Amino acid sequence: MERKSGKSAVVGIVYLLFILFVSAISFKHITDFTGKRYIIISAFLFVFAASSPFLPGKVKREAPKALYIAGLILYPLLCFYFTEAALETGFDFPGNGLKIILGNYGLYALIVWFIFALTLSYGISFFISGLLFISFGLANYFTVLYRQVPILAGDVATAGTAMNVAGHYSYEMGMRQFMAIQFLLATLAFALFFRVKMEKKPGLLKRVSVAAIAVVVFLFAARTIAFSDFLENQGISVHVWIPIKTYRQKGGLLTFARSIRNMVVDKPEGYDPKEIEELMETYNSDSISDDKVRPNVIAIMNEAFSDLQDVGDLNTNIPVMPFYDSLTENTIKGWSYVSVFGGQTASSEYEFLSNDSMAFLPAGTTPYQLYIKDFMPTLTGNLLLDNYCRAIALHPYKPNGYNRNNVYPALGFDQFISASDFPEDVETMSEHITDNADYDRIIEEYEKSRKDSDEPFYIFNVTMQNHGPFSNDMENVPDEVKVTDEELNMEGVQDYLNLIHESDKALEKLVKYFEKVDEPTVIVFFGDHEPGVGNSFYNKLVGGNKNNLEGEELLNLYHTKFLIWANYDIPEADYSGENGISVNYLQSLMLDAAGMKMSGYNKYLLDVMKEVPIVTSNGYIGADGNFYNTDDSTSPYYERMEQYRRLVYNHLFDKKTRVDDFYEFSLSNPQETAQIRNDLVAEKHIVHAGGYIESVGGEQINYTSSVEALNNCNSKGNKFCELDFLMTTDKKLVCAHAWKQLYKDGEPLEEAVSLEDALSCRMENEFTPLWLGSLVDFLRSHDDLYIVTDIKQDYNAEGAKMIAEYCPDLKDRFIIQVYHEEEATVMEELGFNNIIFTLYRTEEEERTAAALLDAASKHDFVAFTAKKAFINEEFVADIKATGIPLFTHTVNSADEMKEFIKLGVDGFYSDVVDFDKIKEELE
Repeated sequence: MERKSGKSAVVGIVYLLFILFVSAISFKHITDFTGKRYIIISAFLFVFAASSPFLPGKVKREAPKALYIAGLILYPLLCFYFTEAALETGFDFPGNGLKIILGNYGLYALIVWFIFALTLSYGISFFISGLLFISFGLANYFTVLYRQVPILAGDVATAGTAMNVAGHYSYEMGMRQFMAIQFLLATLAFALFFRVKMEKKPGLLKRVSVAAIAVVVFLFAARTIAFSDFLENQGISVHVWIPIKTYRQKGGLLTFARSIRNMVVDKPEGYDPKEIEELMETYNSDSISDDKVRPNVIAIMNEAFSDLQDVGDLNTNIPVMPFYDSLTENTIKGWSYVSVFGGQTASSEYEFLSNDSMAFLPAGTTPYQLYIKDFMPTLTGNLLLDNYCRAIALHPYKPNGYNRNNVYPALGFDQFISASDFPEDVETMSEHITDNADYDRIIEEYEKSRKDSDEPFYIFNVTMQNHGPFSNDMENVPDEVKVTDEELNMEGVQDYLNLIHESDKALEKLVKYFEKVDEPTVIVFFGDHEPGVGNSFYNKLVGGNKNNLEGEELLNLYHTKFLIWANYDIPEADYSGENGISVNYLQSLMLDAAGMKMSGYNKYLLDVMKEVPIVTSNGYIGADGNFYNTDDSTSPYYERMEQYRRLVYNHLFDKKTRVDDFYEFSLSNPQETAQIRNDLVAEKHIVHAGGYIESVGGEQINYTSSVEALNNCNSKGNKFCELDFLMTTDKKLVCAHAWKQLYKDGEPLEEAVSLEDALSCRMENEFTPLWLGSLVDFLRSHDDLYIVTDIKQDYNAEGAKMIAEYCPDLKDRFIIQVYHEEEATVMEELGFNNIIFTLYRTEEEERTAAALLDAASKHDFVAFTAKKAFINEEFVADIKATGIPLFTHTVNSADEMKEFIKLGVDGFYSDVVDFDKIKEELE
């Protein structure tokens, strides 16, 4: 071993200044100096690091192979010790068993040896691996300090969000963490100022070979450890509801490695989507056509809004949340149990919006970061299905936190208001936008929406005012509330209580505003988690070490406040104390209390809530008042919880066979569809392509779908008119059967043109072209006409979507023709209730008796339509077996119609506009 040559005194001095700076900064944050051995070890490591640049030159030129190997064996053990010291979870080296010690040591050694094999450098490999391990230990320590939950694999995805707020926190540490930092500085000194030479330097080929073998071995080991059941088979599992317990019993690195496997969500035992379809027989989703209340919905997840006085005996000079406490009329309020503490806000947010419980997701994961990549049914999507005018997400902070900027559009939000959308001089407290300013924006958006639409307003708001870190000198925070017990008046507690006091005032302002609004309005308000005001405070408040709490005692740290308030009559209830519920039920409770529509999932969960009112990732409490771990197979509620687990899996993970109808409001309107069907059969005809229209020369012309034809059709008292649609080059719908029908300067068009060019043409060189806009204007002034669509070529779904978006309030006035069964699902998802399955484009296998029955069982068709060539006794019998009427096209003769009626045909597409005369003949 020898000192590295060429190290100047300047380098030594710069390095010495660096370690002095780091040590001083670290020492400044020490609040706990207990542990003599940690002080002694820290002093030794500091002396070694500080003196290394100035030690005499050569110590030893070469290291014997045995010493070289000994160093590689010993260093992982040192990393193991100092990392666990930094973690400070109480890991007991002699007491945790040889298997656990060897398992952890093996992981440390694997990483050290892998880096060494790549670099063949003692110094580089020791420092890089040491930096990784000590950073892991310190990051975990501070995470547990503020969030009470150590880092698991799923937290890696939220690292960006953590960095958004990391700069706001103060970092207190003890001698163990300081010692770990000194170990890292000593390792850096070793890497910089000492060189260990091998007896024989390997050549390039050997270096490459060693590196290649190392990569293969490392990947194999990583796959075995992290992505197989190897660790589980060795009895290593993560205590999902108290992961810090696993850290303490199994060691930090081993627990983290095991949690990687937990991120892979396996299909639950007994999982079958058919179970959910069967549940729908009991829990059917309400239809958007149901006559239920459609109030404005203002959903607010208020940052850290909880009552510390519910956790323990904490006295203050004045009430902390007097307005919240005063609410009783048309109010439901109480405790909402959550799965997170001091952070991971998006988990509570997800539970409310989705109805899913974090109890059935891997520990430490956040769905927003890991699982939501495409649309999934939630409260937001359902309110949009119910024709709410807007779906606004409001979070007055950075938009990328928890991946919200990508997740919100997938959930259906059409606008996301973040901090950058507020004025620069907006009111703040502790550098965060206040609830008062936040709620002013809610009111502003509401008033803006009233100018644009009469449909109900919806906004989901995640506030920021009460976000940590909490201290005694937070900027702009009043000091009205004072803690009267000096022992509990610890750093940040009083300022936190004042922040909640200000939130209460802002809530009062919001409620009083909507009290005066004439439209029915419901406000659902809840906290995301308890505040991270420090271990010392909570230990004092609960009378013990909170990290050792389990069961119901642990859940006492996992509840916040909630309320459901309306400006109209709703039931009143108090869910405080032992009557508390968990936040995954809150959406269903709100919809039920407000008299709103509910999905089958909402109805199911209201029943589950009666059996298991509190279910979180920390365990659940049954109606019998007892606490159960989530995987307790002896629980009387085990089967119900496992069924709930299967529903969560179907909802979040099984996108291919997800039973959307269970999670969404129903788009069907059976009563209206039945009425349309009956009217069609009574009318016996649909006017085809606008029907005959007389030309200037007296000729009867069909297929025009023109303005004149539409007026003529309506003036003759017809109720159903089919129109052809083509798509222009600028993606607009114009009514025509073919482009050559449109004449420009006396010449027929040969190809698609823009809408402007199409409308400048003459249909059949004589009539006025009709397009979607003019058609909608006509429908708004003529309530007695329904349009049957025949959207040409291959853009039926695209064209139907244009109609749905252009006139969402008129979707029930359009009867959409589909050409294949699977198209019907698309149309239903777009919100069209009235669908005709026209069979002229189908293949023969789509027209078999079995295929027709299957299609009719899946969709409530208004009618089947078939061209005349398909009509025979066998085919008509197959249609009749479905219970759906059969129409055929195109028939203009009463005699021909009579022949088809004898075969069982119910009605016709006809160019004849004055159909009353034909009906007289048919009767």
